[in-house]
Amino acid sequence: MKKTSKQRTSDESKRNRNLVRQTWDSNEVILNRLAPVSPVLNLSQQYSVLQRLFGPFLITAETLFALLVLFFEIRVFLLMAFADLTELSIGQVGQLFYVGFQFDLLVGLIVLMPQITLIAAHNNFTMEYQGSKLALLSGLFGTLLGVSFICLADVLCFVECKARLNMGELSTSGQIDATLMGVWQDYPVVPLALFTGAIATAVFLVMRRRAHERLGLPFSLLRRTTAFSVAVAMIVALGRTTGVEHMHVTNDEVANQCSGNGIYTFCHDLWNHCNYSADGTIQTTIAPKTEVRVW
Repeated sequence: MKKTSKQRTSDESKRNRNLVRQTWDSNEVILNRLAPVSPVLNLSQQYSVLQRLFGPFLITAETLFALLVLFFEIRVFLLMAFADLTELSIGQVGQLFYVGFQFDLLVGLIVLMPQITLIAAHNNFTMEYQGSKLALLSGLFGTLLGVSFICLADVLCFVECKARLNMGELSTSGQIDATLMGVWQDYPVVPLALFTGAIATAVFLVMRRRAHERLGLPFSLLRRTTAFSVAVAMIVALGRTTGVEHMHVTNDEVANQCSGNGIYTFCHDLWNHCNYSADGTIQTTIAPKTEVRVW
């Protein structure tokens, strides 16, 4: 029996609907298979992997990442604002950022060692104590606030002296008080400090909400000890391979200064090159084996 044109059209539409349904079902199967390995398809599953990997040290990893981003943004700003980029090759810029990353990672790990030690010294049970949480959150807030203010001072020092933060540059006029007074009068220090404090507080409030659930993540004593040992080993390795002599990447002294880290140069100059005299002035000395000193 021959089918009418109307019946043929109906059968064809049914076949098209079945084909679409089969294609949709096959796509769902493919998506389900790709979900465990695709960072875009299942972000929550990827984040759970990080939680199992880092445990409570995920707080430290997030804080370290925030500090590295801050240091990176400062370096980009200083390069764009003060360095002559036309005189730098792509390789020199890449080496500059590589050296800068080493400084930033070393400073970040040293700054976060109290937090790393606190987490490593507690087990899963004692970490739930209110005192432990208060100590960790207080240290986190102090770290974010302190580093932010030091970075602000670093930027102001660079604007004033074209060098990273260090006691030698601040005391070029012979009296450090006169230099600081000049910075106070020339720049809106109070509004900048308030803005910096507000940003640091906002970052802390975001991280504080996430810190409570991180502290409850299970983590064995062996893994805590291993994480602490890895952090110490990285600090020792970076300390042996990173120094102010590595800041001499190019022939442009301003660009060389951008490769450093203000916290590192300040502590290095204060520890190795500063002698406090009786009248309160600061006298800097140059290390005998240093070829060029640009800070």
